[in-house]
Amino acid sequence: MIKGALLVFTRAPVPGQTKTRLIPILGTQGAAEFHQAILLKTLADAKASNYETTEIWCEPDINHLFLQKCSLDFSSTLQIQKGNDLGEKMHHAIDVTLLTNNFVVLIGSDCPEISTDILNQSYQALSNGKEAVLGPSSDGGYYLIGLNKPNPVIFQDISWGECDVAERTRQNFIRLGLDYVELEELADIDTPDDYQRYISCT
Repeated sequence: MIKGALLVFTRAPVPGQTKTRLIPILGTQGAAEFHQAILLKTLADAKASNYETTEIWCEPDINHLFLQKCSLDFSSTLQIQKGNDLGEKMHHAIDVTLLTNNFVVLIGSDCPEISTDILNQSYQALSNGKEAVLGPSSDGGYYLIGLNKPNPVIFQDISWGECDVAERTRQNFIRLGLDYVELEELADIDTPDDYQRYISCT
């Protein structure tokens, strides 16, 4: 039986330590609450998807009561991110999860446009034999990456947070000869401008 796992990368919603670029317009508490709202939507979409397993990979720890409640409400185990930068953290999570799964998809908690349909598209691609999936975001990063084999090269030579993250990831896919599929571009909510555009459309 083919088995896929969906990993949700997130932070504990501590006021002043999460969605910090939104603090100027939302305040520390408002930014944390917005983070919680997006995470809840993401987990609901994940639970409704075809993935057999959903895990919440968080930092700095798993002791925050909101995350523990999410774990219970959405039947998702809590795991700690490990690594010196985002690339190392993602590689570690994927490497560990692929020990017990045929493929893994990793998403963030900054993209309210993610839907169950998008997640199922990634599941379908990987279960049908694609080696990788990429969901690019409009800021040049990506909201989703999926693999059927771990490879640290995929996450190397990338300046995280810059506008060429998705393009460098594509180049790494091509350099490794991976048969990959790209999903539609979606928008992350990281900055005040992102938030204003999101609110105007909802």
